[in-house]
Amino acid sequence: PAEQVATWLIQHEQYVVVNDLHKVDFWDPDAPGAAGLRSAMGVLLETNDDVQGVMVLLSHRVNAFSEEQVRLLLAAANQVASHISSAELYHLIREQAERLGHLLRQEQEEAERNTAILESIADGVILADADGSVMLFNSAAERILDLPREQVQGQLLSELGKLYGERVRTWAQALDQWAHQLKTDTEGRALDQRFDLGNRVVSVNVSPVFSGERFLGTVAVFRDITRDVEIDRIKSDFITRVSHEFRTPLTPIKGYTDLLLMGAAGSLAEQQENALAKIKSNVDRLATLVDDVLSIAKIDRGLQKLEIVEVDLRELIINVVDRLQQRPHHAARNHTVNVEIAKDLPNIQADRDRVINIIANVVDNAFSYTPAGGKIDVEAARQPGTNSVLITVRDTGLGIPENFREKVWQRFERYEEHALELEVSGTGLGLPIVKELVALHNGDVWFESEEGVGTTFFISLPINQPGYMTTTQTMMANTESTGD
Repeated sequence: PAEQVATWLIQHEQYVVVNDLHKVDFWDPDAPGAAGLRSAMGVLLETNDDVQGVMVLLSHRVNAFSEEQVRLLLAAANQVASHISSAELYHLIREQAERLGHLLRQEQEEAERNTAILESIADGVILADADGSVMLFNSAAERILDLPREQVQGQLLSELGKLYGERVRTWAQALDQWAHQLKTDTEGRALDQRFDLGNRVVSVNVSPVFSGERFLGTVAVFRDITRDVEIDRIKSDFITRVSHEFRTPLTPIKGYTDLLLMGAAGSLAEQQENALAKIKSNVDRLATLVDDVLSIAKIDRGLQKLEIVEVDLRELIINVVDRLQQRPHHAARNHTVNVEIAKDLPNIQADRDRVINIIANVVDNAFSYTPAGGKIDVEAARQPGTNSVLITVRDTGLGIPENFREKVWQRFERYEEHALELEVSGTGLGLPIVKELVALHNGDVWFESEEGVGTTFFISLPINQPGYMTTTQTMMANTESTGD
């Protein structure tokens, strides 16, 4: 029966005194337990306008409760409400403290687990905060860099290279420049470098860490690649030696074949001439392969130097295209070949032999992957808006499939389906060599292709090379230096 009073009280008043329950609308005398009850007194249990509950007193007498009793009940209700609120607050604080403690334990366990992982990996790891101060320096980093962590932690990452002096000056300068660019570079580009550290070679990758656009810090990963570098050197030496051994017998074979074809040993029957022509063609292919392998070996070892001279691109392109067009396996396909050289095309400063390699490889690809009766266009002109020339090689060949385009510049990669279809020989070294040689000339090379329609290669080469002087300039410089 007290619920009837409590419900009405919550909806209407802070407290109530009912002298006769049978005279109020909300009372149901037939409710269970209500028989004989005649008067009531009730107050709300409130804390900051938040109802915690209700206190109700009932009596079998009419007019059983006085105003004095109401004031006493209100005072008691305030005390009870305060204690209830305090108890709830205590439980809430306790729950929050337990939850926070659990989260802190989880975070500590996660940090310990991450630290254990970082300490166990073979690569050196350095973690710096947003200000560049080193926070973490694992044991592998100590071993690879030969530095105690006590000496490094707290130091600026950009100052790390300076601990070695001149030995890693180049890397230190690159790191300083990267750190400066990072202030305005929101893309977060990584820095990849390698440097010699005594008798060891160390590779380092430095990456920024962002949360959205907020820069959190830097992670540097160091790896001792001395063994890998030594293996590459041994491999390059082996390839170079083997290639030279291949080239040695090829030279007389090619020479004597040419002499026989010229009739030096007497006239040849048609069948003999065809046989010698096949020998010559395959010797040329093998010689080209050996040259490609030697070029790759030189590039890998940093021995590919450029002999810069004035190069007449017009003459060079025409000669390369004519030579390739006359190869028997190209000539047999009856391609339509157009060469268009701009009248104002300037000479360029370049390594003549390397430019021949570049153009020959790209044009040879156009011949090789264009079916019989197809069309090949070779164009050269000034590149608009630049101090460069643009050589364009366009064919109506098979095109390069979408899923293979990223592999075009990778070594020993060929799309075998097209190579088998058109009986194209090769190792997949031509285009990687082109890219390396173009880069050595401070140029660029790219392509556009549509499968079943054809491919267009673009080769951009600068007209002038930094530090190169023409013959006239050299003579003038020598004259000035001698005072004549």
